[in-house]
Amino acid sequence: MIDFPIESDLKFSVSSKSSENTATSLSLTNSGAINGSIAYLYTSTPLKHVLGTSEISLQDAIQGYRVIRPPLYKSYNYKKDKPVFGAHSLYYGRMYFPGSALEAMVVKRISESSQILVKCVSHEKLKNNGTMTFYFQKDTGRLSREYIFSTNEALLGFRCLYNFRQGAERLNTALYNNSSLSIGAEIWYGAMNMSPGLSTALRYSTQSTYTGKPLTITLACNPILGHLSSTYSVRTSASSTFSSRYDFNIYSYDSDLGFGCELWRTSGNNSPVLPLRRIDPKLAPYSKHTSQDQTVIEAFESLVKETDFTSVIKIGTTMNDRDVKLKWEGKFKDFLISTGVDIQINSQVPDVKKWGLQVQYAS
Repeated sequence: MIDFPIESDLKFSVSSKSSENTATSLSLTNSGAINGSIAYLYTSTPLKHVLGTSEISLQDAIQGYRVIRPPLYKSYNYKKDKPVFGAHSLYYGRMYFPGSALEAMVVKRISESSQILVKCVSHEKLKNNGTMTFYFQKDTGRLSREYIFSTNEALLGFRCLYNFRQGAERLNTALYNNSSLSIGAEIWYGAMNMSPGLSTALRYSTQSTYTGKPLTITLACNPILGHLSSTYSVRTSASSTFSSRYDFNIYSYDSDLGFGCELWRTSGNNSPVLPLRRIDPKLAPYSKHTSQDQTVIEAFESLVKETDFTSVIKIGTTMNDRDVKLKWEGKFKDFLISTGVDIQINSQVPDVKKWGLQVQYAS
């Protein structure tokens, strides 16, 4: 919510599911000259639950705050309810014009929990006229791993994410429930330039048993560069979310503080009644969980899900950059529209760094 992108030109995109297994997309951009791209996608399994811009809800169509619930691994009965595995594939290609830039992607499932992904980029300005990146991904719900190799500088990488037991008693209190804790790390090493990379992060998500409102706390660390970053995000109501971030470097002592928010607008009066349970602060440490806790949480989630949002305003700023980013996203007829501006406030007269407009349509 703090580092959302701002378009710097006029962009128009049209996408269509041409059949149950294929989709196409055309994008045009006016940045002094007309350029764009054409993309094709094919998958061996039917594209189910793919909605166009006229059908999809606004909060599902744009990037924003999400209630994070890591999927946990389920042990299936091999004879009765084990899901049927299919070695499905996905093929994607995009051609940019004018010019000769190409990109492609192939995804191949090799088991219920693992797949191979290959990305390719071809351009005359790149070293060796292009690069290829190979991924082996394995996700069991509780533990996710990713092994990476790129032909660019012979880069080797490893990523992992571990989700602790969701809703564990030690993560819950009388005031918070539905908690989840995740820890992740990534390691990189460039064999050609002998440069390593390492970072790790911790994420805790929970919801209030008093109001049902979710909050997320993260802590990221890069020990090689000495960078620390912490964030705190909370959905204060069904139509507003606020976030803050603090960055600090232990080597240079440089720091930065950023703020961001999302303000949603609805089409009408959506005000379902939440079954709130009053909690005495003096008795809270000794209170026990009841089914009413989950009722409050589920009621708030239903309120957010069922509310018909028509637009959202995003605001973000950081103390060091001294600029303010404003972005509006909404629907007009069957089109998804996004426009924003980045204003620099260092000088006495505010300066517009960039602004743009994006129109998207999908059927």
